Formats: sequence, C-alpha cells, structure tokens
Amino acid sequence: MDNSLKELAADMVLALLDIMVILQIEENPLIGIALVALLKTVTRDHSIRISLILLVLVLGLSRNHSS
Repeated sequence: MDNSLKELAADMVLALLDIMVILQIEENPLIGIALVALLKTVTRDHSIRISLILLVLVLGLSRNHSS
C-alpha cells in the first residue's frame, strides 16, 4: 500500500477514536476534548497515538463497568 494511503487510513482511524473518547467521557466532554488535544500535541507517531487512545477507552470502559 502507498505511504500516503497508510497515513490517510491512520488519520481516519484517529479521528474516529478521538470522537469515541469525547463521547465516552459523558460527565464532562471538555475533559475528553482536552485529552484529545493533549495527545495530538504530545505524540506525532500515529501508532503511539492510537495505542494511547485505545488505552484511555479501555480504562474508561472498565471504570464505567465497575461502577
């Protein structure tokens, strides 16, 4: 696959994961927006950002499930 297509696919996945993080933090969506903005500024590598966002989603879901 072409490198630009890989980057485009990674950008689309990141956009969907960003939306999921914002929607998951129901109590205060501003925290989700701030978290997404922080992740975008701290990490430039797509695979690291995807991993961190998935970690946030898993931890958030486990926190909601245990409540």
